Amino acid sequence: MNQRNDSFFEVDQSIATTSEGDVALPMLFYDASLMLGLFHVDASKLTEAIGGVGVEPALDMRGRGVVGLAFYEYRDASIASYNEVGLAAQVVRKGSKPPKFPLVDMVRKPASRKSYNYLFHLPVTTRSANAAGREIWGFPKFVAEIPLNFDGPRFEGSVLESPSATPILKYSGSRGRGLSLPGMDLCLYTELDDQPMETVVDTNYKGYVGTGGNMTLKVGKSDHPMAQTLRKLDLDGKSPFLTHMAEGFRSRLNAATALS
Repeated sequence: MNQRNDSFFEVDQSIATTSEGDVALPMLFYDASLMLGLFHVDASKLTEAIGGVGVEPALDMRGRGVVGLAFYEYRDASIASYNEVGLAAQVVRKGSKPPKFPLVDMVRKPASRKSYNYLFHLPVTTRSANAAGREIWGFPKFVAEIPLNFDGPRFEGSVLESPSATPILKYSGSRGRGLSLPGMDLCLYTELDDQPMETVVDTNYKGYVGTGGNMTLKVGKSDHPMAQTLRKLDLDGKSPFLTHMAEGFRSRLNAATALS
């Protein structure tokens, strides 16, 4: 079946202009692989890493925050194919009522959610993806080398500074036991020209959800801001409490909307 002819992708599109050329919105991702690890993080460390933006951690009943590290291999997309890694925290806007169960809130439809994913860093492998992300959505993107290897239950992915190839991070191992479940949409918080923005990513796929297995995150010797953030979060050498892995990941990256 031709993925591009699927009804999920039958949406009206508009054109946005960036410094690297025109981009159609929503941006469509027809075929990709995903590896996501979720980590518990100390609330004070997470608050410090977030800094002075208009959000704060969404904490569970034990006072812990959640940070996700996601690797994407976009093989077929409405923009040229590329790889991407996202480091994000689950947050709520300052002054708002947090969800009682943050992980449950994460899988609700975006219109019903109280929480967002706040992006710390979003390295990509192409200049066009970098320009679109920064200029249209306010994503904290930068260009890097991102070698990925999806091999059944095993995965290995790295982020290397470009052009020096200095290691920023490496994430590798085998996923734990779990189940095949429908994927979840994303609700992202960014700030573009000091304006808080919300971006919804609609998804359509099934993925494997399970324990962390023996997946391990190692921070390299780099002094890059992404490596510094990982150290602030005390994630060097840590393993996730949950793993989400998918082949055939499909999504629509919608235009950002301003938050009041």
